Amino acid sequence: MTDEPPSSLDLGKNNSKSPDALESGQSDDSDRYDCRWVYWNFEFERGADDLDELDDDRGAGDDDPATAPYRCGSWECYCCGYRMRMNLIEEIERVTSQRDDLCRLLTLTLDPANAPPDPDEQHQYITDRWNALRSSIRYKYGDFSYIWVREEQESGLPHLHIIVSRYLPQEWLSAKWGDLGGGDVVDIRRIEDTEKAAHYVGKYLTKDALSGFPDGIRRYGSSSDIELDVRGDSGDSEEEWRLMMDDYAYADLEQADGPLRRAVADADFVEQRDWGQPVPPDDDRDE
Repeated sequence: MTDEPPSSLDLGKNNSKSPDALESGQSDDSDRYDCRWVYWNFEFERGADDLDELDDDRGAGDDDPATAPYRCGSWECYCCGYRMRMNLIEEIERVTSQRDDLCRLLTLTLDPANAPPDPDEQHQYITDRWNALRSSIRYKYGDFSYIWVREEQESGLPHLHIIVSRYLPQEWLSAKWGDLGGGDVVDIRRIEDTEKAAHYVGKYLTKDALSGFPDGIRRYGSSSDIELDVRGDSGDSEEEWRLMMDDYAYADLEQADGPLRRAVADADFVEQRDWGQPVPPDDDRDE
């Protein structure tokens, strides 16, 4: 680790963030950030026991790294939010290509006259209405499979895009959605090519589409028979890793010319988000 961000830092590539905005670790929207800048001094490190076992197990030609860069996994992060959004689209494409019955796209919107005035409450409101509609569909038409994704309209009102596995009459859906307090306007259409289902949903997911939601509000979901690996956790190794950091705020007593290497504490995440980068030494801080 050096005393500046590594040269491999992806400055605005992958549609994640512009280089100018990345220089501060923040954007014009203070709720969003880029962990490649804010936490560039964080990295996962194998424990000593793991490294000993690794040396014993691998051959002379193996090159299994002892460290890995830290990624925060937050939807509010430009880097991780972009990665998870693309993973979500790819997962929808994978599932729908295997399931010919997932061939109808349902869009549920809220009538502004019915929606609560508070934006956070609007998200919970449409979630509750969708849960009630699912129960009504199962009661009348039987079990069905689905994948749903949340989005906000330009007005700020949330709506849901849902891929469903069975025919549902538009007239019945509209009446039931209105009875449940959602509104009278419901759109449902057949997707002729199921492999394009991810495209139909993905076109609504612009680069900021899945950020800025209230805490605790789910951005996507599916029926219990469908598993979406959006965070990429299913392939994670079971080996033990620990999160370490180069602390530039304090000099290492044994290596006075370098930062202190130590385990990351909960407070470090908050402090570096406040600074937008690693916390500098006292002498380098603005008064």
